[in-house]
Amino acid sequence: MALVLAIAIALGPLSFTLISKNGSSTAPILHDLTTAKGWEQSAPVTIWKPIFENPSAKLQTTFKQNEQIVGLYIAYYRNQDFEKKLVTSANVLVTSNDPEWSLSNSSVSNLVIDGKNTSIRTAEILHKASGKDNRLTVWQWYWINGHLTNSDIEAKLYTAMNLLLGRGDDSAAIIVYAPKDPSGLSQSTLSEFVKVNGGND
Repeated sequence: MALVLAIAIALGPLSFTLISKNGSSTAPILHDLTTAKGWEQSAPVTIWKPIFENPSAKLQTTFKQNEQIVGLYIAYYRNQDFEKKLVTSANVLVTSNDPEWSLSNSSVSNLVIDGKNTSIRTAEILHKASGKDNRLTVWQWYWINGHLTNSDIEAKLYTAMNLLLGRGDDSAAIIVYAPKDPSGLSQSTLSEFVKVNGGND
């Protein structure tokens, strides 16, 4: 428990201020993200969406600034049980038998969120059905009642710790994505979006 507390303190708060929590017995509300100047809501950047089963609330939207386009997906969980939980093998970016999309590669990177170094999952998703090399650059992490992690194990530990402390089991998967560009523009676009739209929970 001491190790879990130390990790939780080190990771820092969530960078997006759009989650309203009104008590563990009520349904969570995901507000529209109030973005920094220059970022406006836009038409969807893609028809792709992650697979997260039975979230208490979810949000998928797109933002644009000049030629920069970023998609945002949040799957929020509360009062989790066997059929409704954040960390499960059924919650994935792409299923193995998806006829349109495939996961071409994945890794882990460090990202500064709210002034703190945070480890996130990164991936590329290929749109097979297009017949072209159309890919999305995807960044993903978990939010566990104010703490960030990319680890399934740590997410479960944070959730258990919060339940033991009487804080509930509120948690979410946060995913941002952008069309991949050969010059690496998608990486800088995602970095800029997270940086300027970050803030304390």
